[in-house]
Amino acid sequence: MCPQRIKEEVNTVQAARPNANGKVFTMSGAEIEASEDLESFQRLLNKQDGHRAEWEYPFAVAGINISFMLTQMLDLKAGYPSSLSGICFLQLLEDDEMAFDNLFCVAFQMMDAQWLAKRATYMEFNDVLKSTRMELELELALEGISSVKDLPAYNLLR
Repeated sequence: MCPQRIKEEVNTVQAARPNANGKVFTMSGAEIEASEDLESFQRLLNKQDGHRAEWEYPFAVAGINISFMLTQMLDLKAGYPSSLSGICFLQLLEDDEMAFDNLFCVAFQMMDAQWLAKRATYMEFNDVLKSTRMELELELALEGISSVKDLPAYNLLR
């Protein structure tokens, strides 16, 4: 399950470097406590699921690429999205301010599952990312999706 944020002001700027022991910051900058909610994150970070390849994707680089992929797919740089995925996501965001954070978690888990299923190598990362995007676009366009938690791939978060 994607981590849920602590009910605090998200846009607060801290002058000193925060003590990050036991805490993680989400894509939107929300601070979350280390707990059972971080199990998916830990499984991804430590690559605990499935039979892993000798040459794995770099975790941090994958996160950056997924962020960039979502930015493009959802038309986040546009004033108003023109793609079906972007329009569907905007509707999800209206009801859930954590929609992007949750979608990021789903996309990361989906990418990792496809990586394992394809037994991909480092050189196939872009192909796996493209297929992840296509699958995510299909799921966002499904009827009856009113929350990221309604996406079939949300079940990957366990």
